[in-house]
Amino acid sequence: MTTNGTNITEQNRIRPSYVKNYLSSFFRIGQSLLQIRSLIRYSDCKEELETASDTRALYNTFERFITRSAMTRNVITTSIPVLGNDLDLSLQAYYKDNTYNYSSDIHHRTFKMKATPGYTWTYGRRSYISAELPMEWTRVSLAKNDGKLATRSFMAFEPNLNIRQTVNDKLNITLSASLSTGDNALGFYALSPLRTGYRTIQVTGNDIYKSTRLYSALHLRYRNLVTMLFGNLSVAYSDTKAEAFSNFDYNDSLTTMHWIKGNNHRHNIRTNAMIDKTFTSIGLSIKADMAYEKTDFLIAQSGEMAQNHSHHATAGLSTSFQKLSWLRLSAAITANYYWERSSIHRSDVLSSYITNAALYLFPTKNTELKIKFYNLTNEVTDGHYHTCGLLDANLNYKINKVWEAGLTVTNLLNSTSYITTQYTGINTFTSTLPLRNREIMIHLQMRL
Repeated sequence: MTTNGTNITEQNRIRPSYVKNYLSSFFRIGQSLLQIRSLIRYSDCKEELETASDTRALYNTFERFITRSAMTRNVITTSIPVLGNDLDLSLQAYYKDNTYNYSSDIHHRTFKMKATPGYTWTYGRRSYISAELPMEWTRVSLAKNDGKLATRSFMAFEPNLNIRQTVNDKLNITLSASLSTGDNALGFYALSPLRTGYRTIQVTGNDIYKSTRLYSALHLRYRNLVTMLFGNLSVAYSDTKAEAFSNFDYNDSLTTMHWIKGNNHRHNIRTNAMIDKTFTSIGLSIKADMAYEKTDFLIAQSGEMAQNHSHHATAGLSTSFQKLSWLRLSAAITANYYWERSSIHRSDVLSSYITNAALYLFPTKNTELKIKFYNLTNEVTDGHYHTCGLLDANLNYKINKVWEAGLTVTNLLNSTSYITTQYTGINTFTSTLPLRNREIMIHLQMRL
């Protein structure tokens, strides 16, 4: 990559491995059925980061990091008939020990005990109310080889409610709500600052934080198999409160990220709608969908703090034709719009458009032709667009039961690059990806 006129080579090597065992058994006790599920998993992930610069020694670095994880989850469940429905009871024990090897070993241990009574009341035709009232005790600890760093325990009440109302054979409504609590564990821990990129340094700290999340959703589903008309409408909202936030300090050469204790409130609302209609007499299907998502979150960067409001709206239309045995057609277009708003920054509304089409031809029993076209148009800056068109084709001919010949062409239009702009809080990133040139390949395949 090239940054500020400096050429930099960055290589990441990740070698993960794991072994796991899953057990599921059933036992009958009187009139009740007892189910036992157990999962045991051990994983080992070795990572290396190597960066090299042709002019700046600051960007010459080599980091090694190893994560070893041992975990087990054991659940016992049973159901007891109560008032014509089932009272579900479960007991869960969870333990996880992550070892992070950087400078010296750090152990991040989590132990959870969870008891969950749940009751499902079924009424009418395919309608029900399901409620769970779990109580969970969690103990989290951070320790290095020669002693404890931090320990924390807490109790959590995590209710979960689901209501499904079947209006008729075509329409049903589902309402769900839940409350959950977690220890907000980080991706890794290290006693010393760790280089995670050629210019990015992360400081994890030794504190243990807690987060709570409230989630609710409304979903409407319509299905008419006679007219082949389908539709969905959903609205979901989540509210997450955490006890810490990430702070980024930027300078000309390096970026340092560290965690700071403090209120971190995040809201998210998402709504989407879809309608799908198939005309079986002519083999034509048309689908339209729309979605909007807004996320409010705290940003802390270079001494500035603000609540950021991130917006993303999208709309799409797709169609397919499959009436003829020798021909299949499909096409789709998707439009995206995204923008950011905060007290310290108001971004432009940028857009992107994706168009794709596919043609499948079967002129003879042994011949197959596939042609696919993609057009990607991204607004790089306000009012300035970059378009990338990709055309691929594939021709296959089955000579006999053993031999098959073919021709594959990729990037027939010989597009050279793909450019995109991305907003992240108050930052704007524009990147260019070089593309491979036009490629033609002839292949011959033998089946034994």
